[in-house]
Amino acid sequence: GYDLKQEKYLWTLENIPEALVEDTDLWLWLQSVIYQPRSLMEMCHFYLRSMMGYKINVYVDSFQLPQYLKDYLTRLDLW
Repeated sequence: GYDLKQEKYLWTLENIPEALVEDTDLWLWLQSVIYQPRSLMEMCHFYLRSMMGYKINVYVDSFQLPQYLKDYLTRLDLW
């Protein structure tokens, strides 16, 4: 992924792109990502779920994985 720490305007609040000034939801989301980044495990979970979609349970059942990993991938509270 891209390292947002390279974007100086996020830290200095100077020269903020116009799109961020107009879209406060995006600005707040960026701030949350910077100050509360997701764990690698969470990012993998989101990526796999988005790739498999609603058939994730069918796919996961066919994987040769330990049960705790299958359970983790099919958890909805992380979605």
